[in-house]
Amino acid sequence: MSAIMNTTTITERNNLALPQRWPVSQKAPLINAPKRPLRSRIHLVPASRHDYPTVVALFQALHAYNASLDNHFALAENWEPLLREHFYQTYDSSNSLWLLAKKSGQTVGLLIAAVHTDSPIFRYNHWVEVEALYVAPAYQGQGIARRLMAQAYTWAHQQGSNRIQLYVTATNVRAKTFYTQEGFAVSQEIQRKSL
Repeated sequence: MSAIMNTTTITERNNLALPQRWPVSQKAPLINAPKRPLRSRIHLVPASRHDYPTVVALFQALHAYNASLDNHFALAENWEPLLREHFYQTYDSSNSLWLLAKKSGQTVGLLIAAVHTDSPIFRYNHWVEVEALYVAPAYQGQGIARRLMAQAYTWAHQQGSNRIQLYVTATNVRAKTFYTQEGFAVSQEIQRKSL
């Protein structure tokens, strides 16, 4: 019997104190125009029913990458109908955020976040979880993920949450570095032993 231990870390950002460049007001709109011009403007927009095909493509690309790091994150055979059902039930829900980054009419980034409520036996049982964050490889390094996360922070505040958390694969060094720069810290580890 061989034992392999993989670790997935849960990172968390409490109190959502945003950097100065992203002030939050009580009436902050969900989507803000960038303060500085970009070579070709990136627009952040909430996903609509008609965006589902691009959501599927980006979600599939994200999980193909995650599976390349750890095959336990491979999507199930019937993942697409399940995602479709979840998307159509939640894309316009006040408890979910499906946000797209578009450049020159092409969707290049995806963020999915949702309000989570744990058992009432826990004192701190309400938070926003980033369920997916993906930027197409050709558009990485342009600040798109940072802008998507900034909108997630604003949205979390609007939901009355002062905590946001996410899962990141232990071997995803680039993502772990990004989240650390965003102010996230490891709060829990999930350890796995193959039998």
